[in-house]
Amino acid sequence: MGGIGKSSLVKKYISNNRRKFDSVIYVDYSMYESMHDLIIDDNQIFINTIHKLEEETNDEYYQRKIYALRLLVTNKNILFVIDNYSFHNDLKDILNLQWKVILISRQKPSLMTYPTLYLCEIDHDQLSILFQSYLGRQINDNETIYLDNIIDEIHGHTLVLELPARQISASYMTIQQASNLMNQYGFSHIANEKIDYTKDETYYYDTLGNIIHVLFDLSALSHDRKNILKILSLFHSIDIHMFSDMLELDNKNDINELEKLGWMNIDDMILSMHPVIKEVISKWYWIVYQDSLNQTYYYFFQQLEDKEYKEGKYKIAQTYVQLSQDVLSNIEDISQEYIQLLYHVIINVGRDQEEYILLKANQVLKYPQYLNAEYMMNIYEKMIDIYDARRQYDEAKNILDKAKNYAFEHKNNYILALYYDLSVHYYDDALEGYYTPQTKEQEKIIKTMIKAENKAIHYYHLVDTDMSKINQINCMISKIIFYIRNQPENKKDIKRLFDDVDKIIKRYPDIYDDIKYGYHMAQGWYYTYVEPNYQKMCEYINQEYQYVEETSATLLEFLDKMLIPYANMTYELGKDDEAILILNDGIHRLETYEEYIPYIRETIALYSYLIDIYIGKKDFMQCQNIINIIDDLCNKIHIDTSLFITNELRNYIQAML
Repeated sequence: MGGIGKSSLVKKYISNNRRKFDSVIYVDYSMYESMHDLIIDDNQIFINTIHKLEEETNDEYYQRKIYALRLLVTNKNILFVIDNYSFHNDLKDILNLQWKVILISRQKPSLMTYPTLYLCEIDHDQLSILFQSYLGRQINDNETIYLDNIIDEIHGHTLVLELPARQISASYMTIQQASNLMNQYGFSHIANEKIDYTKDETYYYDTLGNIIHVLFDLSALSHDRKNILKILSLFHSIDIHMFSDMLELDNKNDINELEKLGWMNIDDMILSMHPVIKEVISKWYWIVYQDSLNQTYYYFFQQLEDKEYKEGKYKIAQTYVQLSQDVLSNIEDISQEYIQLLYHVIINVGRDQEEYILLKANQVLKYPQYLNAEYMMNIYEKMIDIYDARRQYDEAKNILDKAKNYAFEHKNNYILALYYDLSVHYYDDALEGYYTPQTKEQEKIIKTMIKAENKAIHYYHLVDTDMSKINQINCMISKIIFYIRNQPENKKDIKRLFDDVDKIIKRYPDIYDDIKYGYHMAQGWYYTYVEPNYQKMCEYINQEYQYVEETSATLLEFLDKMLIPYANMTYELGKDDEAILILNDGIHRLETYEEYIPYIRETIALYSYLIDIYIGKKDFMQCQNIINIIDDLCNKIHIDTSLFITNELRNYIQAML
């Protein structure tokens, strides 16, 4: 039977035992013909970076997704809950995964197949006691007939019992009025033939929704209280103090009263709302509550914009990101505030959420009128970083061209500086580490990159703001690193560039903390190529290693900003074994995320760097072993192995075996 409390019981179990599980996956089976159809629906089971490829059949995607789930649950305690399940004998693949499974169903399974807990309707006497507990008093003899009618009409649905009792307790209605309400909107008017185990949830929600709607009217809630409920309906759950701060409530009296009336739940200082109540509230027109919605938008993008989160408090920022995603997923109308909040989510979310970033970035780019020019350039940068990481340079160049058109339309010095700065990053990634050109194409890229670097520095210099000065210095440091790796013999020119940076830092000492990472990395490269000194290099790298590790939003950022350059410097200084240890440390760290495509791709990159080292050591058997690993990983995520291992390199290693 629907609405009797099966799902609520399971959710309460999850709430009470949440710490026992690494993750909980909760899905609704009611709209599917088979478990196969549910698994391939990314709206029900979303695995970050796993999506159906155009050339894949549904069966192929199903098998790949089952494999991804198997990797996801290995050595973890995962609970998988399937609500509204119909027994179709299609659970074999699900049950073979190493996770705990709870099935919620109106059907009776074979007792020999699954351990089963049966729930039945609470009997009349127990419902009477429950009603009076919500009422806060015992009913008198004159009220018994009305309570009996209410119980007959609700068909065991306890939420329908709770809400009227709480409104009666608050004197918003009488027990006789509640009885009349049930006669008009209760469950007895639904023909019995309409109720079956696959459909009664819909009738239950519709009927309960009608009752809740009338109770809202009878309770005559103030605008302030309705406002609280409307905003709360945006969230799965939220901390009561954060919610109160967000709406700038003077006190929590209204929240406590709404909880007393049954319109919301407070559990361990966390606010939440019954999904049926949330569904009713979702139909209230936003125009009446627009000010509070805008206030909600502003609160979250203010938190995400706060400079302290950009300095490393990423775990705190991710709480705001997730809550912001709750808000955005429950709003259909696109407004300037919506787009601005979405922008801040895109900028703050971890790079490992590639698909989400690209999808939402393309949405944001459709509304350039809602963002300032700097925000637009930041979106372009985020997209190019992802395409470069995927080695999809054509897609990255397409975005770079859009950024160029946008920047030249605005003709603003700072925006032009951002464009040229972005160009430098694109061409740097396109070089793939070949700072000493091997081909005419690489020579062309280097010339274009140097030209863009100089223009970025020039345009930043024309803008008198702290951020422009920070970006100018970072560009100058980037130029230093390039010349160190491209022309290490030009020690005098490199020293002059360092002196130029030092002069600006001396003039603007407050910005040193924002550029010291790049400055110390440049010093590390200097003592790698210009004045080779392993101990000096390590001194500069170690000054930043722990800070970068602690403040990187994801492991990917740490590897790109610190571990890979550190391994490269170590290798160039002839410390092959130390470089191998550093790269293997990165590979070991990535094993925790072996089901995610961006992390698998990073693993492949680290293995490819190991091949370079083992070639130098003439250990070609180890090179071949690594190539086999790379082939397997590329096949796993359906990418071209030649992006990492050229045919020439493959043939060379084969010839040397």
